[in-house]
Amino acid sequence: MDFLASTVAFLEFQGREVDANGVAGNMSREQSDSFFERLNHYRSIYKKQAQTA
Repeated sequence: MDFLASTVAFLEFQGREVDANGVAGNMSREQSDSFFERLNHYRSIYKKQAQTA
């Protein structure tokens, strides 16, 4: 989950269109919760990087 979440966040950071809900579409509820938790974590890291650039 961690690698997938970090990849989605990075692609978003690059300005690419990524459907995170689509990525999580076939996951179990537990997997989806984990994915979105990690995705939000990585999004916050890239947001901070963008603010300091």
